[in-house]
Amino acid sequence: MQRFKDSRRYVDYDPEVTVAEYLDTSREGDLSYLFYKCSKLKYAPNLDTIQVANFESMFEGCKNLISAPSTNTTKGTRGFGMFKNCKSLKTVPAFNFSNMRVTSEMFCNCIDLEAIPPLDLRKVCLADKMFSNCKLLYEIPQLSLYCKS
Repeated sequence: MQRFKDSRRYVDYDPEVTVAEYLDTSREGDLSYLFYKCSKLKYAPNLDTIQVANFESMFEGCKNLISAPSTNTTKGTRGFGMFKNCKSLKTVPAFNFSNMRVTSEMFCNCIDLEAIPPLDLRKVCLADKMFSNCKLLYEIPQLSLYCKS
């Protein structure tokens, strides 16, 4: 097991990885771009993300990722492009987005995404193109969505 800061971007560590090993992320507040463009990644481990606020582009470009790992997003405020261009992504777990402010392009171009669980987006102020080009997503569950300035 290695500390996250020793491998700022996983693709720099191993661009050919298909199954990522566990990383100790228990003290991290920012996991942006962690698996950015790990295009061969199919499976990512569940990570300790209890302290993480920034999930921006964490899995962006992981075009072979099939399912999203269970991730504690309770403290998350930025999810811009988190799964953008994850073209093989079929399902995502029930995320707690109760503190998210930015979810723009979060699932943009997830062309195989078939379903999402209900999401609490009450604090989201930027959600443009969140589900853009999700060709198999025929129904979006009722979302709790409003923005307080």
